[in-house]
Order: sequence, then C-alpha cells, then structure tokens
Amino acid sequence: MRLILTCLTILFVSTNATAAPETTTASTAAGTMEPTAATIDLTRPEPAEGVCLQVTLPSTGCENQMTHLTTTGQFAQGTCADTTECTSDTSSALAPFDALLTSCPGSSVVVYCPPVPPIGINWVIPLSPDTITASIGDKLKFSWSGTGHNVYTMASSTCDFDGQSAITGGDTATTGDVEYEITSLPLFFGCQIGGHCTAGQKLTVGCAQSLPGTAPTYYTFATGATVNAMLELTGVSCANGYIGTAVATCSTEASVTLSGCTVDTTAVDCVTDVAATKATCTAECGDVTAVASTEASFAGDACPDHTCIAGDGDCPIPMATKEVKFDMTLSMTASEFEESKQAVKQGVANKLGMPVDSVDVAVKSRRLRRRSLRRILNTVDLEVTVFTDETGSTSIENALAEDDFETSLASEISASTGTEVTVAGVPDTPTSTPYTADEVTTKDESEDSSSTSIIIVVVVIVVVLIVAAVVGIMYMQNSKLEKQVGGAALALDEEGAGETEMMTEGKRQPGSTQ
Repeated sequence: MRLILTCLTILFVSTNATAAPETTTASTAAGTMEPTAATIDLTRPEPAEGVCLQVTLPSTGCENQMTHLTTTGQFAQGTCADTTECTSDTSSALAPFDALLTSCPGSSVVVYCPPVPPIGINWVIPLSPDTITASIGDKLKFSWSGTGHNVYTMASSTCDFDGQSAITGGDTATTGDVEYEITSLPLFFGCQIGGHCTAGQKLTVGCAQSLPGTAPTYYTFATGATVNAMLELTGVSCANGYIGTAVATCSTEASVTLSGCTVDTTAVDCVTDVAATKATCTAECGDVTAVASTEASFAGDACPDHTCIAGDGDCPIPMATKEVKFDMTLSMTASEFEESKQAVKQGVANKLGMPVDSVDVAVKSRRLRRRSLRRILNTVDLEVTVFTDETGSTSIENALAEDDFETSLASEISASTGTEVTVAGVPDTPTSTPYTADEVTTKDESEDSSSTSIIIVVVVIVVVLIVAAVVGIMYMQNSKLEKQVGGAALALDEEGAGETEMMTEGKRQPGSTQ
C-alpha cells in the first residue's frame, strides 16, 4: 500500500490549561514548519494524493520527545487540514511511533487520508474498458458531452432494464458529470437509450478484493483457492462440522467477507465402539460404560451402557453343562442363510447374551406340510443350539418367555446381517438337556466315524461298479470273438467237404461204369 505523507504535524495537548478542553491545540514559539514527505505503499492501483500524520503529545512530561520530533524537521506545529481517518491499513505508517507511545503516556498518533478521487468513466459508445474493479466506498464519475446519454443500473450485463432506474443525476442529457458512490459490488450500468447499451455503452464493476490470507472459522481453503471480481469462489467450502454454501461479499476490509457456512446442528446419535467396549469388561462382568466411536452431539442419543457377557474382555466363560435348543423360522432363503450364517449366529448370541462360540444355528429338514410354495422358498426352518451352564439355561428360558422375543430377536439378526428379517415359530420354552465336554467330543468323533464309514462304503460301491462294468465289457467282447471264430471254422469245414467230394468223383471217372 502506497501512502504519500504530505502533512506531518504535531498537536500539543495542554494538560494544565483550564480555559480550553484537552483537545485544544496550544501555540508555541516554534511556529509552523513545512511538512516533510515520506513514502509508503498503497493498496490502490492509483496513488492517493497524500496523507497527514498527526501526533498528539501532552504539554508536560514529554518535552524530550517533542524537541526531538520538531528539531529533526520531520514535523511542524499545527493540525491536519483533512481529518478523515484512513480506512486502509496504516500499520506500517504507525510502526515507527511505537517507542514514542510507550515512553510518553497519553500520546497518540493518527493517520488522516484525503478523500479518494472518483474513478473517471468516459461514458461513450463503445466503452473501453467495459469492465473494472473497485472497492466499497469508491466513487464513479460518469462524464459525457455532445450526445444524449443516461446512466441506468442493470441487474446484469445483458442490457435488461426491466425494473431498473437511472442513478441520481443520470437522467438523459447531452452533457453529464454524474458521481455514484459504491455501497455494494458487483455493479452493472448501461445507457438505456435505444441501441446504446447493445452497441457497447455499458460498464461492469467487480470487486477488487481477494480472499483472506487464512481461512476464517467455519471455512476451509483448498490449494489455489480464489475469488474473482464477480465474487465467484473456487476451492472454498465449509469446514468439517459446518454446513451450507460459502458466499463471498465485497467489504470495506482488506479482503472479501465470507458467509453461508453455519454450525451443523443436526442431531448425531452416539455410536458404540463394540470391540473397544467389550474389552473394558472385568472379571465381575456386569455393566460398563460404552466406548463411543462417534460422540453424541446436538441432542443426539447417548450410547447405552453395555452388559458384559461371558467372553467379553475379562468376563469368564463358564463350564457348559446344558445343551439348550429351540426352533425358529427365519425370513431368508436357505442359500441366503448359508451366506449369512455367522452373522445370524452373532444376532442370536447378542439377543441371548451368550458368547457367539457357544451358539450353533443349523437348517432343519422340513416335514411335508400344506404350506404355500412362496413361504417355503422364502423362509428357512432353523434349530438353535446353545451350550451353557445352569444360569445361562435359565436366562434363555426367561428370554423365550418374553412377549416380544421374536421381534427383538429379529432386530438383532437384522442389525448383524444388514438385512431386514422377521422371526416366527419360536416356542415359549426351549428344550434343555445335560451334557459334558466328553459327550460333545464323543458325539463329534462318532459323527466323524460315521462320515468316514459312509465315505468308505461309497468308495467300495464305486469300485464294485467299475469292476462289474469292466467284466461286462470283456464278456461281451469275448462272446463276439467266439461267434466270429465259430463262423470261420464252419466255413472251412464246408469248403473242405466240397473239395473231398470233387476229388472222389475225379478218381472214379477212368473206370466208372456210371
């Protein structure tokens, strides 16, 4: 930012005078000195005509500072003629006086700026340039002569004057010097006289400001984020936790003002981190506070406490002494169940409060009953088996006795499988039988032995069938060969007999009397 320092003055405030208020200037013998100019950068592309730096010092207590400032020739006694405080950044102009303000209590420094001259617009056909940038508070000056023109506002650059009007002083005239103070941007102007606007007598005024150096709260800037003169944003969005659409507005500040993003007040329910929560279970089991993967916010539901079951964390798994079974019909096809079997087991285990490893779910063979084909194809009959202790058995019996057991079981299975299902056909009381781990092992071994026997029988049958087939084929081939050999022998016998007869007749001819 370029500041041309044209008037540097000192205002001495009398702290002892009673005839005038503190802001009244006191005259001294020093007289008025010509200001010395200094140069500082401006943010405007057009240099300002100059600024006036005014230092206010108490009349007592700061004599050394006053002498230093006046004897160096930098300042002269008096006040600034223009007392309009600068709206632009003047921190660089004030920085050299930090030490003065510290060493001289009650002193102050103010930078006054002269009025910024208006931006001249040569209002002709066609206008060139027809697009400029400006800042809030700037003034435009439309000038023309010799030809009738006017200056109308427009909603866009399309020369549409519907609902628009001439600016103050901008009515049709052959000569004009009309000023317009900018209070918002962007703006569009045009000459409303027929054909003038479409011939190029129109002006677009965009915003000269850029984005802030860092993204304000609520917003995030992508790499290369920008805003153009028409306040169109690129790479600017609402930050995490905020919603809306970012909008830029031209302002009196050094950069555009962003709006449109607000705090996301949508209620968010707490989400339990199941694995982390189970890991906090102690040997006493009981309830533990849920560990949240997503915290509740904006009146969202809190995570419920978790009831530890056997196998969660340090919650021990009891020795199984009971085999508890019950049936149910699940609204899945048999193939769907096989694909989701583990998830179904998990849902059943969650509902019963049992470790998933102690639960087994198997398809039951269906009896031939009168049921619709649709129901048969879209449901599967299952047998649930749970290995637990006496306490677990009682807990399962109580659960099945609940009126809403089927509904709540369906909810758990739906949650674990990700598929909405229904459950039906659950009895009010399960079957419970004693068992030991040895029985389970024996049963497994028996099942393995049976499976092995079946495999052996099948292999033997296959081998027998293969041998029989080979024997049959060989027999058929031998029979065919025997027939072929027998036919050939007969033919030879007949041929030999014929030859014998001919020979016999030949021998008889010489002496034959026949």
